[in-house]
Amino acid sequence: MIRRALLAGGLLVFITAGAGAELPPHAYEQARAEAAAVVLLEVEQVGGPGRRNVGSGLCRIVGRVVAVERGSARVGDRVVYLTDCLTSRYKPMPGPFPGYRVDYLRSQKRLKLWVNGDRVIARGIEEVPVQ
Repeated sequence: MIRRALLAGGLLVFITAGAGAELPPHAYEQARAEAAAVVLLEVEQVGGPGRRNVGSGLCRIVGRVVAVERGSARVGDRVVYLTDCLTSRYKPMPGPFPGYRVDYLRSQKRLKLWVNGDRVIARGIEEVPVQ
């Protein structure tokens, strides 16, 4: 009886430990397919999390729309989108996609964004070379 209880408890820990793991690629692909808007943005500014001592938070990506694949934005619109981002103080841990590094976002001139409202979806950013 005690042995069964220990086995059941161990199995429960094993199952719940995997629950916070990174989502499979098809989950992000589906989220992109269902995103309300897809825009190509010329990045003007990236604002990081408000406090310097945090490892993660929200970043503001400010820029001008240079192309629209889906949604109501227009070329030339100045827009602001929010995305989860990480600072150099972030300590990696198991779980779903935590966000993009602030320094990576700031180094980009053009980004393709998949968005819902004013939020970029998880794994909804691709860098686009400036031609």
